[in-house]
Amino acid sequence: MFFLPNDKKIDMDMLEQAFLDQNLSNHYFLDLKNGMIENVLEMEDENADRKLENMEENRLLPIPQLETYEKYDWMVDFSCDIIGGKDKNLKEKLEIALDGKGAFRRFKDVLARESVDLLEEWYKYENDRLYIEIKAWFAELELGIRESG
Repeated sequence: MFFLPNDKKIDMDMLEQAFLDQNLSNHYFLDLKNGMIENVLEMEDENADRKLENMEENRLLPIPQLETYEKYDWMVDFSCDIIGGKDKNLKEKLEIALDGKGAFRRFKDVLARESVDLLEEWYKYENDRLYIEIKAWFAELELGIRESG
């Protein structure tokens, strides 16, 4: 859980969604007054002008979206670090799944076929890596955002 300097709780569910969203038409902003996440859809948001006005007033902070290659690297790391030492056969299947277009879906499909527990382990790993990225972003901002509990 993270809090703004004014003690407002940051909406972590939406922040995580913003970081993971691969749609470049979506633009996410952290509202530094209330901790909420604003989403501006290009050309579709009737409130875009108000949101952009708040951004200009330094109230809304653009949230970075993870690059596809970063999420891909997480899958490679998971395959090597978590699976590699346990099951060489599964590691090889994951390496094949990660080759080429559609790698994200194939990777998850291989894990799901092997066991639901492995897929859950992947989601926990992905969530842990995302948390590290978010925490690093907050530290870079130097805004006094703090972690609790």
